[in-house]
Amino acid sequence: MRDMETFAESSGDDRDIRLVTERLTDQLDQPEQHGEIRSAVESEFRRFERVRVREFVPVFVERRLRADLRALSRV
Repeated sequence: MRDMETFAESSGDDRDIRLVTERLTDQLDQPEQHGEIRSAVESEFRRFERVRVREFVPVFVERRLRADLRALSRV
């Protein structure tokens, strides 16, 4: 049964990574940076891979990266 839970969590993370990437790409109006944004999102999600409650991970990832990516785009 543990394999099914791992698969479900992985599938949920994949969907969340895709959604966060799309929102950040749209908000920052940088479609040409989609690959780099996705890499950053995946990296940030890995920071939370051991947390038990995963419901708010996408929110934390999006907020953190939005601030970081906006700061980088101003440089």
